[in-house]
Amino acid sequence: MAKRGTTGRGTGRPPDGGRRGRVAELRARGLSGAEIARRLGLTSSAVSQVERPRCDGCGVRIMVNVKKARGRRPAFCLRCLVGHPEGTFGQRLRSLRLTRGMSHEAPAGEAGISGGQLVRLEDGAEPPTPQAEVKLVRVLGQGLVATARKGK
Repeated sequence: MAKRGTTGRGTGRPPDGGRRGRVAELRARGLSGAEIARRLGLTSSAVSQVERPRCDGCGVRIMVNVKKARGRRPAFCLRCLVGHPEGTFGQRLRSLRLTRGMSHEAPAGEAGISGGQLVRLEDGAEPPTPQAEVKLVRVLGQGLVATARKGK
């Protein structure tokens, strides 16, 4: 018997492309995950699975181990990130963090900055200081360098 609310891996129901849109619409109205699940006949787990970020280039899921993503900001898988050198520092930061399955707190802590500052950097609300850039490159890798050299 198929498990209710699975996303098509193995024995569950097949993926439903329209489900993502319905979940996003209900979330935009301010409904909780539990209420969305109830209205769509899904489990809460299925709702959070649908909400996991996907690459804005190719659509592949890019977040591995992080339970919940904040907001809907652009992000790319590593393959598409290479093809978008015009991406902002924040987009590259978010993309690299998500593809590594990291929460905001993990790279922020390793780089010696706050999780809130990392969110502001990803949103573009705050420009990165040269010191923060160097520390984040050490944590997330050289993928941030291309943007750093282009001047954000």
